[in-house]
Amino acid sequence: VESVEGFYVEYGSTTCHSLVVSAVFCPSMQGLGARAGGRVTGQDDLQYMIEAIVAPEAFVVAGFGNVMPQNFGEQMTSEELGDIIAYLLEQ
Repeated sequence: VESVEGFYVEYGSTTCHSLVVSAVFCPSMQGLGARAGGRVTGQDDLQYMIEAIVAPEAFVVAGFGNVMPQNFGEQMTSEELGDIIAYLLEQ
């Protein structure tokens, strides 16, 4: 991926997920790297992020609806998925 940030924007992620402040429609990505590993017992941050993107209905954050597209796993290559997860975990 040439620009992971550009890829994040291209997939419309910034429409709902803020990288800097609390979001109204969807959880903020700010500080996600520090939170992801503890969200589901027995899963590390990488496992959680893969499942949250590929099967978003599995982890709907309290207070938010399940509005994330259900087909990101089909649209992204393994490399793109890995790149976007690495990018998000750094936020």
